[in-house]
Amino acid sequence: MIRITLLIYGLFLLVIPYKISAQDSSRINVSSSAGIIFPLKSFGNSFENSFSISSGLILNLKKKMFINGTFSVNMIKYNQSQFDVKSPFLFTNTSSPFFQINLNFGRNFELIRQKRLIFSPYLGVGAFMLNEPRLTLNQNSQVISQSYQKHFAPQLQIGQRLYFNTKTKLLRYIFVDTFYWKSNLTIQNANANAFSLMFGTKIGN
Repeated sequence: MIRITLLIYGLFLLVIPYKISAQDSSRINVSSSAGIIFPLKSFGNSFENSFSISSGLILNLKKKMFINGTFSVNMIKYNQSQFDVKSPFLFTNTSSPFFQINLNFGRNFELIRQKRLIFSPYLGVGAFMLNEPRLTLNQNSQVISQSYQKHFAPQLQIGQRLYFNTKTKLLRYIFVDTFYWKSNLTIQNANANAFSLMFGTKIGN
């Protein structure tokens, strides 16, 4: 399942830019980034710092406003801290598939003329799906099996991007994206919340 998801994600990154080139490039941009997720507070007791990749579409509006939709694929490191009723085991040193989708609203502020440096704060809403791994013992057959407990919940997000215009055709804009997200979902007796640091590129004006 994970390999298929990553394959689809890779095809998405290859195909989308060609479709966007036929649109108004001054209004619609494509972005892709990679970075680290830092689980915070008690959420960090079970989930560790993990690698993340993301892609998105940016719709530029009037008065320097924008809408940014992003999709992230992550494999977050996981150490179970609470026992289950069905299992006497704690599943540690493993990883959990973690997917996020967000819709952000913000505004661009030109810090240096000719769009050489742009500051873009934003607020957003979205959702995430986390497949939490489990070990189950069948007492009759004496077999241990692995399964996943699926979590799906909405989330809120606040962040900012800092764009630098390289003045080159290959990498027109590079950016640093930092954001905090939080959900009311409780996993392993902890509210899901984390800080992300991403580095990426934006295609378009």
